[in-house]
Amino acid sequence: MNFIMLWPPPRRTKELVVALPTNVVSELSSLREKTERLGFISRSLIIFRVSKLVFFKREPNEGNLIKSILTYHLTPPYLRKYIPLRKELKFVGLLPPLRSPFHAVPKDIEGALKYGYRVGYLIKCIRNKAYLDVGLRKHAYVLTNKIRQRYRFPRMFPLKLINEDRVGIRAKIISERDIPFYWGYKIGRTYNSLRELLGDMKSYLKIATSRHGILITDIMNQIRDGLVNAKRILVLFGGPKEGLYDIARDEGFNLKDHVDFTINFIPKQGAKTVRTEEALLISLGIINIFISS
Repeated sequence: MNFIMLWPPPRRTKELVVALPTNVVSELSSLREKTERLGFISRSLIIFRVSKLVFFKREPNEGNLIKSILTYHLTPPYLRKYIPLRKELKFVGLLPPLRSPFHAVPKDIEGALKYGYRVGYLIKCIRNKAYLDVGLRKHAYVLTNKIRQRYRFPRMFPLKLINEDRVGIRAKIISERDIPFYWGYKIGRTYNSLRELLGDMKSYLKIATSRHGILITDIMNQIRDGLVNAKRILVLFGGPKEGLYDIARDEGFNLKDHVDFTINFIPKQGAKTVRTEEALLISLGIINIFISS
Protein backbone atom coordinates (compact mmCIF):
# COMPACT_ATOMS: atom_id res chain seq x y z
CA MET A 1 0.00 0.00 0.00
CA ASN A 2 1.36 3.44 -0.94
CA PHE A 3 1.02 6.32 1.51
CA ILE A 4 1.04 9.89 0.25
CA MET A 5 2.00 12.64 2.68
CA LEU A 6 0.15 15.85 1.96
CA TRP A 7 2.60 18.69 2.39
CA PRO A 8 1.91 21.43 2.91
CA PRO A 9 -1.30 20.26 4.63
CA PRO A 10 -4.67 21.49 3.39
CA ARG A 11 -6.53 24.28 5.10
CA ARG A 12 -9.46 23.34 7.25
CA THR A 13 -12.86 24.18 5.83
CA LYS A 14 -14.01 24.81 9.42
CA GLU A 15 -12.57 27.15 12.03
CA LEU A 16 -11.20 25.11 14.94
CA VAL A 17 -10.56 27.10 18.11
CA VAL A 18 -9.08 25.83 21.38
CA ALA A 19 -9.65 27.60 24.72
CA LEU A 20 -7.35 27.20 27.73
CA PRO A 21 -7.24 28.84 31.18
CA THR A 22 -4.38 31.22 31.93
CA ASN A 23 -3.27 28.97 34.79
CA VAL A 24 -2.72 25.95 32.54
CA VAL A 25 0.93 25.59 33.64
CA SER A 26 0.60 27.11 37.11
CA GLU A 27 1.15 23.88 39.04
CA LEU A 28 4.66 23.59 37.62
CA SER A 29 7.31 25.07 39.89
CA SER A 30 9.98 26.05 37.39
CA LEU A 31 10.11 28.17 34.24
CA ARG A 32 11.92 25.31 32.55
CA GLU A 33 8.99 22.93 33.11
CA LYS A 34 6.44 25.54 32.04
CA THR A 35 8.35 26.17 28.82
CA GLU A 36 8.58 22.47 27.98
CA ARG A 37 4.87 21.91 28.59
CA LEU A 38 3.87 24.91 26.48
CA GLY A 39 6.03 23.52 23.70
CA PHE A 40 4.09 20.26 23.87
CA ILE A 41 0.78 22.15 23.74
CA SER A 42 1.94 24.26 20.80
CA ARG A 43 3.04 21.19 18.84
CA SER A 44 -0.33 19.54 19.45
CA LEU A 45 -2.19 22.58 18.12
CA ILE A 46 -0.10 22.53 14.94
CA ILE A 47 -0.41 18.77 14.47
CA PHE A 48 -4.21 18.97 14.43
CA ARG A 49 -4.38 22.19 12.38
CA VAL A 50 -5.99 24.34 15.03
CA SER A 51 -7.00 27.77 13.71
CA LYS A 52 -6.73 29.83 16.88
CA LEU A 53 -5.89 29.58 20.58
CA VAL A 54 -7.80 31.76 23.04
CA PHE A 55 -7.64 32.05 26.83
CA PHE A 56 -9.87 32.79 29.78
CA LYS A 57 -8.47 34.18 33.02
CA ARG A 58 -7.95 32.00 36.05
CA GLU A 59 -5.68 32.54 39.02
CA PRO A 60 -2.76 32.43 39.18
CA ASN A 61 -2.94 34.29 35.89
CA GLU A 62 0.14 33.53 33.79
CA GLY A 63 -1.33 34.71 30.51
CA ASN A 64 1.52 37.07 29.67
CA LEU A 65 4.14 34.38 30.25
CA ILE A 66 2.21 31.86 28.14
CA LYS A 67 1.71 34.26 25.25
CA SER A 68 5.34 35.35 25.31
CA ILE A 69 6.65 31.78 25.06
CA LEU A 70 4.09 30.70 22.46
CA THR A 71 4.76 33.81 20.34
CA TYR A 72 8.45 32.92 20.33
CA HIS A 73 7.64 29.32 19.41
CA LEU A 74 5.43 30.45 16.51
CA THR A 75 8.11 32.75 15.12
CA PRO A 76 10.07 31.08 12.29
CA PRO A 77 13.55 30.10 13.50
CA TYR A 78 15.24 32.37 10.95
CA LEU A 79 13.48 35.42 12.46
CA ARG A 80 13.84 34.68 16.18
CA LYS A 81 17.00 36.77 16.31
CA TYR A 82 14.74 39.83 16.28
CA ILE A 83 12.95 38.85 19.51
CA PRO A 84 14.57 40.30 22.66
CA LEU A 85 15.43 37.44 25.01
CA ARG A 86 13.55 38.52 28.13
CA LYS A 87 13.79 36.53 31.35
CA GLU A 88 10.62 34.53 30.60
CA LEU A 89 12.32 33.24 27.43
CA LYS A 90 15.32 31.80 29.30
CA PHE A 91 14.52 28.19 28.37
CA VAL A 92 13.07 28.58 24.87
CA GLY A 93 15.99 26.52 23.56
CA LEU A 94 14.13 23.51 24.99
CA LEU A 95 11.06 24.11 22.82
CA PRO A 96 10.60 21.30 20.28
CA PRO A 97 10.89 22.19 16.59
CA LEU A 98 7.44 23.23 15.42
CA ARG A 99 7.93 22.12 11.80
CA SER A 100 4.75 23.90 10.76
CA PRO A 101 4.15 24.97 7.13
CA PHE A 102 5.68 28.40 7.80
CA HIS A 103 8.67 26.92 9.66
CA ALA A 104 9.57 23.94 7.45
CA VAL A 105 10.38 26.08 4.42
CA PRO A 106 13.14 25.71 1.78
CA LYS A 107 16.48 27.26 2.64
CA ASP A 108 17.45 28.22 -0.91
CA ILE A 109 15.90 30.92 -3.09
CA GLU A 110 14.88 28.56 -5.90
CA GLY A 111 13.07 26.25 -3.49
CA ALA A 112 11.53 29.20 -1.63
CA LEU A 113 10.10 30.65 -4.85
CA LYS A 114 8.62 27.29 -5.75
CA TYR A 115 7.08 26.95 -2.26
CA GLY A 116 5.71 30.46 -2.73
CA TYR A 117 4.99 31.67 0.81
CA ARG A 118 7.13 32.83 3.71
CA VAL A 119 7.19 35.11 6.73
CA GLY A 120 9.24 38.27 6.38
CA TYR A 121 10.55 40.74 8.96
CA LEU A 122 10.37 44.39 7.90
CA ILE A 123 13.81 45.88 8.46
CA LYS A 124 14.00 49.10 6.43
CA CYS A 125 12.24 51.34 3.94
CA ILE A 126 14.11 53.07 1.12
CA ARG A 127 12.13 55.29 -1.24
CA ASN A 128 9.30 53.15 -2.59
CA LYS A 129 10.63 49.82 -1.37
CA ALA A 130 10.25 48.01 1.93
CA TYR A 131 12.90 45.35 2.60
CA LEU A 132 12.15 42.24 4.63
CA ASP A 133 14.39 39.54 6.04
CA VAL A 134 13.08 36.14 4.90
CA GLY A 135 16.00 34.01 6.05
CA LEU A 136 17.57 33.73 2.58
CA ARG A 137 20.79 35.10 1.12
CA LYS A 138 18.80 37.99 -0.36
CA HIS A 139 16.15 40.14 1.27
CA ALA A 140 12.63 40.26 -0.07
CA TYR A 141 11.21 43.62 -1.05
CA VAL A 142 7.74 45.05 -1.46
CA LEU A 143 6.93 47.90 -3.80
CA THR A 144 4.75 50.55 -2.22
CA ASN A 145 4.74 54.32 -1.89
CA LYS A 146 2.89 54.26 1.43
CA ILE A 147 4.82 51.66 3.37
CA ARG A 148 5.77 54.13 6.11
CA GLN A 149 2.15 55.10 6.71
CA ARG A 150 0.67 51.62 6.37
CA TYR A 151 3.05 49.65 8.54
CA ARG A 152 4.94 50.23 11.73
CA PHE A 153 8.23 48.42 11.74
CA PRO A 154 9.82 46.21 12.88
CA ARG A 155 7.01 43.79 12.14
CA MET A 156 6.48 40.36 10.62
CA PHE A 157 4.26 39.70 7.62
CA PRO A 158 3.18 36.72 5.55
CA LEU A 159 4.52 37.13 2.02
CA LYS A 160 3.84 35.77 -1.42
CA LEU A 161 7.21 35.43 -3.15
CA ILE A 162 7.08 36.37 -6.83
CA ASN A 163 10.55 36.24 -8.42
CA GLU A 164 14.23 37.00 -7.94
CA ASP A 165 15.90 39.99 -9.58
CA ARG A 166 19.01 42.10 -9.10
CA VAL A 167 17.41 44.01 -6.20
CA GLY A 168 16.36 40.94 -4.23
CA ILE A 169 13.25 38.79 -4.06
CA ARG A 170 10.16 40.60 -5.23
CA ALA A 171 7.24 39.82 -2.93
CA LYS A 172 3.77 40.89 -1.91
CA ILE A 173 2.43 41.29 1.61
CA ILE A 174 -0.72 39.20 1.90
CA SER A 175 -3.24 38.02 4.46
CA GLU A 176 -2.93 34.51 5.88
CA ARG A 177 -6.40 33.93 4.42
CA ASP A 178 -4.79 34.17 0.97
CA ILE A 179 -2.47 31.23 1.64
CA PRO A 180 -4.01 28.10 0.05
CA PHE A 181 -2.83 25.64 2.72
CA TYR A 182 -2.77 25.42 6.52
CA TRP A 183 -0.35 28.01 7.85
CA GLY A 184 -0.53 27.59 11.64
CA TYR A 185 -2.57 28.71 14.63
CA LYS A 186 -2.98 32.29 15.77
CA ILE A 187 -2.92 33.48 19.37
CA GLY A 188 -6.25 35.17 20.06
CA ARG A 189 -7.59 37.30 22.87
CA THR A 190 -7.74 36.59 26.59
CA TYR A 191 -11.23 36.77 28.07
CA ASN A 192 -11.87 37.94 31.61
CA SER A 193 -13.81 34.77 32.41
CA LEU A 194 -15.07 31.50 31.00
CA ARG A 195 -18.58 32.96 30.96
CA GLU A 196 -17.44 35.92 28.86
CA LEU A 197 -15.70 33.60 26.38
CA LEU A 198 -18.79 31.41 25.96
CA GLY A 199 -21.01 34.46 25.53
CA ASP A 200 -18.77 35.81 22.79
CA MET A 201 -18.75 32.53 20.84
CA LYS A 202 -22.45 31.76 20.59
CA SER A 203 -22.16 30.92 16.88
CA TYR A 204 -19.66 28.11 17.58
CA LEU A 205 -20.34 24.45 18.25
CA LYS A 206 -19.00 24.36 21.81
CA ILE A 207 -17.41 21.18 23.16
CA ALA A 208 -16.36 21.07 26.80
CA THR A 209 -13.92 18.33 27.81
CA SER A 210 -14.41 16.75 31.23
CA ARG A 211 -14.01 13.41 32.97
CA HIS A 212 -17.53 14.05 34.28
CA GLY A 213 -18.92 14.38 30.76
CA ILE A 214 -20.73 11.86 28.60
CA LEU A 215 -18.45 9.11 27.32
CA ILE A 216 -17.43 9.74 23.73
CA THR A 217 -18.35 6.12 22.96
CA ASP A 218 -21.96 6.82 23.97
CA ILE A 219 -22.50 9.80 21.63
CA MET A 220 -20.37 9.00 18.60
CA ASN A 221 -23.14 9.64 16.11
CA GLN A 222 -24.32 12.88 17.71
CA ILE A 223 -20.87 14.39 17.99
CA ARG A 224 -19.98 13.32 14.43
CA ASP A 225 -23.13 14.95 13.04
CA GLY A 226 -22.52 18.08 15.09
CA LEU A 227 -18.95 18.43 13.86
CA VAL A 228 -19.88 17.75 10.24
CA ASN A 229 -22.59 20.42 10.25
CA ALA A 230 -20.71 23.08 12.22
CA LYS A 231 -18.77 25.85 10.50
CA ARG A 232 -17.01 26.94 13.68
CA ILE A 233 -15.89 24.68 16.50
CA LEU A 234 -14.71 25.64 19.98
CA VAL A 235 -13.04 23.04 22.21
CA LEU A 236 -12.63 23.98 25.88
CA PHE A 237 -10.21 22.60 28.45
CA GLY A 238 -9.92 23.08 32.18
CA GLY A 239 -6.82 23.68 34.26
CA PRO A 240 -4.46 21.47 36.27
CA LYS A 241 -6.39 21.77 39.54
CA GLU A 242 -9.90 22.66 38.41
CA GLY A 243 -12.04 21.29 35.62
CA LEU A 244 -14.55 23.21 33.53
CA TYR A 245 -17.42 22.23 35.86
CA ASP A 246 -15.48 23.67 38.82
CA ILE A 247 -14.65 26.86 36.94
CA ALA A 248 -18.26 27.38 35.82
CA ARG A 249 -19.52 26.75 39.35
CA ASP A 250 -17.03 29.27 40.71
CA GLU A 251 -18.26 31.82 38.18
CA GLY A 252 -21.88 31.13 39.11
CA PHE A 253 -23.34 29.32 36.11
CA ASN A 254 -24.16 25.80 34.93
CA LEU A 255 -21.70 24.62 32.28
CA LYS A 256 -24.24 22.39 30.52
CA ASP A 257 -26.48 25.40 29.82
CA HIS A 258 -23.75 27.14 27.82
CA VAL A 259 -22.14 24.37 25.75
CA ASP A 260 -23.42 21.92 23.16
CA PHE A 261 -21.54 18.86 24.40
CA THR A 262 -19.65 17.96 27.56
CA ILE A 263 -17.56 14.92 26.67
CA ASN A 264 -15.22 12.50 28.38
CA PHE A 265 -12.83 11.67 25.54
CA ILE A 266 -10.94 9.06 27.58
CA PRO A 267 -13.29 6.22 28.63
CA LYS A 268 -11.98 4.09 31.52
CA GLN A 269 -8.78 6.08 31.83
CA GLY A 270 -5.94 4.11 33.36
CA ALA A 271 -4.38 7.05 35.20
CA LYS A 272 -6.23 8.68 38.08
CA THR A 273 -5.69 12.11 36.57
CA VAL A 274 -5.08 13.26 33.01
CA ARG A 275 -3.05 16.40 32.44
CA THR A 276 -4.46 19.20 30.34
CA GLU A 277 -1.87 18.78 27.59
CA GLU A 278 -2.61 15.05 27.47
CA ALA A 279 -6.36 15.65 27.29
CA LEU A 280 -5.76 18.22 24.54
CA LEU A 281 -3.77 15.79 22.40
CA ILE A 282 -6.28 12.96 22.84
CA SER A 283 -9.40 15.07 22.33
CA LEU A 284 -8.11 16.87 19.26
CA GLY A 285 -7.03 13.54 17.79
CA ILE A 286 -10.57 12.19 18.02
CA ILE A 287 -12.16 15.42 16.78
CA ASN A 288 -9.71 15.48 13.86
CA ILE A 289 -10.94 12.04 12.72
CA PHE A 290 -14.57 13.21 12.63
CA ILE A 291 -13.79 16.49 10.87
CA SER A 292 -11.40 14.95 8.34
CA SER A 293 -13.77 12.15 7.42
